[in-house]
Amino acid sequence: MSEITGAQSLVRSLEAAGADDIFGIPGGAILPAYDPLMDSSIRHILVRHEQGAGHAAQGYAAATGRVGVCMATSGPGATNLVTPIADAYMDSVPMVAVTGQVGASMIGTDAFQEADIRGITMPITKHNFLVTDPADIPRTVAEAFYIASTGRPGPVLVDVAKSALQSMTTFSWPTELSLPGYRPVTKPHSKQIREAARLILEARKPVLYVGGGTIRSGAHRELLQLAELTGIPVVDVASAEQAGRWFVERGVAHAVVTLAAKGVVVVDADGARHFAAPAVEAVDTTAAGDAFAGYLGAGLASGLTLDAALPRAMAAGALAVT
Repeated sequence: MSEITGAQSLVRSLEAAGADDIFGIPGGAILPAYDPLMDSSIRHILVRHEQGAGHAAQGYAAATGRVGVCMATSGPGATNLVTPIADAYMDSVPMVAVTGQVGASMIGTDAFQEADIRGITMPITKHNFLVTDPADIPRTVAEAFYIASTGRPGPVLVDVAKSALQSMTTFSWPTELSLPGYRPVTKPHSKQIREAARLILEARKPVLYVGGGTIRSGAHRELLQLAELTGIPVVDVASAEQAGRWFVERGVAHAVVTLAAKGVVVVDADGARHFAAPAVEAVDTTAAGDAFAGYLGAGLASGLTLDAALPRAMAAGALAVT
């Protein structure tokens, strides 16, 4: 078996994992990977800032349902990925972030453009790796893609030392993975479901507060069944607005509320759209919007008309930021 560089092994591994597009920007520590990338079937989309690469990978994953891939160099390049990594973690977006790192002998010495990106991102990734041996690259990439896309999806970081990219190795793609500590739970807990049903039945003014996971998991039909069965008003955040439109198109006989950037959009049973903003300029959308939507949903659940419920909800939204 002929030897190749660790950088070539990295690119081959990304190809084997099914990556078609990578969003990134070159830099010193990751530069060895860019030479074999030029000869690869993978398309590299050059961005102007690493944060843009991360968010582009998020959008790719959301649009295609596949794992998004972004690439950055060590130090400031890697730390610029922190915000999109955190966002992907909070929104359950499958993403693999590949970062370059200083040479293995330089790690921990405060070398030029060295940052402990693995430690920095540990709380906001499903898992992360530091690769110093080029022989570990194929297995690490395979595990990263598997972890990112299974169970509750999320971001995985692969930090590769520059010395590993430059060293010679052989390429061997794993035929099976063994991850004893990773056992994602994909089935709901029956006791928790019964407890949730009990709380809903006992609630005097229940409201279904729906997030974007409804879309990503394909659970909008089940949500529709629950809403029709119970008659509970539905409040959905902006990332779940598609579910709200899906409701209206099927004639659901109660209001769907969508949190927007500057206020709340309400779609009534006739499909008419009403926009209302909390009575405060430059409000904190999270605080004001949540209060607004909650009070509006509760008002509708209690039998108030939309015109009667809106002023109360607007007042609640204003109070939330005072």
